[in-house]
Amino acid sequence: MVRKISIKTIISILSAKFTLFLTKTILKGGTTFPGRVALKIDKNILSKVSKGYKVILVTGTNGKTTTTSMIYNIIKEKGYSVITNNTGANLFPGIVTTFVENYKFFNKDEDKYAIIEVDEANLKYITKYITPEIITVTNLFRDQLDRYGEVYTTLTKILEGITLVPESKLVLNGDESLGKLDVKNELVFYGFKTAINENKTIDVNADSKFCKFCKTPYSYNFVTYNHLGDYYCTGCGYTHPAIKYGVDEVLDLTSESSTVKFGDTEIFLGQSGIYNIYNALCAYAITKELNVDDSTIKKSLE
Repeated sequence: MVRKISIKTIISILSAKFTLFLTKTILKGGTTFPGRVALKIDKNILSKVSKGYKVILVTGTNGKTTTTSMIYNIIKEKGYSVITNNTGANLFPGIVTTFVENYKFFNKDEDKYAIIEVDEANLKYITKYITPEIITVTNLFRDQLDRYGEVYTTLTKILEGITLVPESKLVLNGDESLGKLDVKNELVFYGFKTAINENKTIDVNADSKFCKFCKTPYSYNFVTYNHLGDYYCTGCGYTHPAIKYGVDEVLDLTSESSTVKFGDTEIFLGQSGIYNIYNALCAYAITKELNVDDSTIKKSLE
């Protein structure tokens, strides 16, 4: 069918597509500028070019790119039509570019997915125009300190975007001590259900060591990575949320790969590190929420 859009929107899309063509052929890159051109002509362009997509937004300080890629590949493996901003252009103009690049004036009605990596501070600009199916927050580490300050500041910026879309489901890392979020969204948590070692003490330089309510240092049943793990507060009783999707068993863990069980599904991950198990688990949780079967997820992740 032909979409009904205004002349201003048509000019905005065509101008951005032409700019994108020039940046790719002459400058051999540049994914932000075409979006800026589109926004200059029509500031509401994102709400129009994203119509028809089931949008999944991936944010957090670490693992966004890998997790976005994993989700994208699982959805693609399932056979659905899917787009993503795989160039890493995760700011507002770059995301606009992604949707404009994939926009077609003559479009068939079909299930389409957009798996979009979003910078934490830019989430509120995206959710102003898009109501995602799912938003995920991978974790909050201090590696963004030079840009956003402490992890609480980063969380505040993310929440500014989430509060605009109370209908969106939140798929969150339950091992990350975000606190009791004052949001209306449905919450789904993923995390480790089993210890990977006997460590119950976080490092002195770990990022989120204190309870967000009473400032008592967290205690742990087990620690997985940095400040992530099965935490609880002895001061006020705040504790780890119930996990819907978990790492039920770590069968093998080497410097190059791991073999884990998500529920009853055994999955080999050819990437090193606990953090990549978290990335894969996040992708598993999100695609399960989208009703993708275990065999498709397993095939894609492996």
